[in-house]
Amino acid sequence: MLVFIDESYQQKQTGEMWTALSALCLPRESSREVARELYNLKKRFWRKRDPCDIELKGASLLNRRAILLPKNRDFVQQIISLCKLYLMTPFAVAQQSPEGMELSRLKATGNIPDLHRAILRRVHMFISTKHPDRRGTLFFDERERETNRRISRSFEAFLFRTREGQEMQEIVETPFFYDSEITPTGQIADIVAYVMCARYAGRRNEQDLERVFIDLRHMTYNHAPTSPEGKSLWGFSALGIGTDQSDNEGYDKEKGTGGPHGP
Repeated sequence: MLVFIDESYQQKQTGEMWTALSALCLPRESSREVARELYNLKKRFWRKRDPCDIELKGASLLNRRAILLPKNRDFVQQIISLCKLYLMTPFAVAQQSPEGMELSRLKATGNIPDLHRAILRRVHMFISTKHPDRRGTLFFDERERETNRRISRSFEAFLFRTREGQEMQEIVETPFFYDSEITPTGQIADIVAYVMCARYAGRRNEQDLERVFIDLRHMTYNHAPTSPEGKSLWGFSALGIGTDQSDNEGYDKEKGTGGPHGP
């Protein structure tokens, strides 16, 4: 199982900063077909001689002005249909003013940001429950070489040196890195992260964006506990909200805030 991870940062008018992290799970055998289909979609919608030159970005397709264009909305709906056709499963977690989100500051100690732990929990639970015969390979948007190496070492340390990481046997121990300009599935992960972040950064009342958010959330995997003392793990969730607890879109006992809500 290929797992493409991307992030989005957005600021509310009140000055509050929000961060969202997405993970898009794709069966390895579908990767080639997804790349071809997305190439054809770009060619049909944007009429470029070489659609590979088009890098899909949530910020370009779904900002407050761009989302008003029917062509952009139709294109995003086609991408959602593509995700459904090839059984892609998105996860997204948002957090207000997270601590130490920037991956470039990671050290090889096994400590990773809350959002990344939350995403890994969801990916691990999904693979171990729905695809126990598979392993998940993580792909991050690449940076400079030294930062990539630091990220890789930190995640390896988390998976090998922490109790929680050691339980994630379905996650391949070494993450890989992708170029967002040429990686189709990574571009879709960018759209998922942008929608999640924009929604919590103050745009939840925009019907067009909310429609996309709901469509993506319907494709996620929500893990229901098999025992009364078990945890519900919502595929789309907000962690540690201070001001929006009454309208949290997911309940995460890691932080103890919000209320349950599922597709």
